Amino acid sequence: MLLAAFHKFSSAFGLEVNMNKSNIYFGGILDSEKQLILNATAIPEGSLPFRYLGVPLSSKKLNYHQCKPLVDKILARATIWSAKFLSYAGRLLLIKTILFGMQTFWCQIFILPKKIIKEVEGFCTASTGSSKKALVAWEKMYLPKTAGGWNLKNITLWNKVAIGKLLWALAFKKDKLWVQWVDKYYMKGQDPLTCNVPNTCSWALKKILGCRPFIQQIGGWSNSTHNGKYSINKVYRGLQGDHTKVPWRRVICNNHASPRSIFITWLAVLNRLYTADRIQAWGINCSD
Repeated sequence: MLLAAFHKFSSAFGLEVNMNKSNIYFGGILDSEKQLILNATAIPEGSLPFRYLGVPLSSKKLNYHQCKPLVDKILARATIWSAKFLSYAGRLLLIKTILFGMQTFWCQIFILPKKIIKEVEGFCTASTGSSKKALVAWEKMYLPKTAGGWNLKNITLWNKVAIGKLLWALAFKKDKLWVQWVDKYYMKGQDPLTCNVPNTCSWALKKILGCRPFIQQIGGWSNSTHNGKYSINKVYRGLQGDHTKVPWRRVICNNHASPRSIFITWLAVLNRLYTADRIQAWGINCSD
């Protein structure tokens, strides 16, 4: 019946299934039935895990090796010859616009393994520091600019907040097919924020329900939505909490100088410029 629907669709719109890019995945059927389907469709059998839209799909918990292509992709972009000659400010811009952007899509689908996040943050830390040590603690880079940081994303926190959007869908997007399926077999009409986590549910659903403390921490759904939709940025800012504004924030926030000059000014304010140390290392006496 499914194959007949494919043929009917092809005759109506002129589009055909690409057999070279198609696979059939089986579960819970006899080998004889499987062979009949393969012979009727002429589509080869596939095996789990496989990739869809660039991300791995698996019935088991996501592991490090399945996410390794993401790390390799980020590493390849971070180590290209042009990135090596960027100033610290240029590297910071590379991290904010490219490296973090490359993992955003994955972070909105599932919780990344801790080892993957650690490697990604390790690349970012190495990009903004010297070969021996970082100029500034990486945690400080997460702070807003008004609090003395650079407003970089905390990947671990942002990942969990992004998955919270799926939890919001379980509560309010009852028209979605996957939500209806989860509600029927696991939620049984219960509120996702208060229901017990079923022992039989998949690892993915457990991760989604594991985001409930974040929503409760900021005061429920009313503080996590904007214009009736779940807002990742609003929840992320709420979980970051309030920060003390530094007295020199206007020097950084309202500065129209080049990014490199602003970054050097920021280091100077934090007393993290090593200019005097280098001059003294050359044997030149440098007094305050």
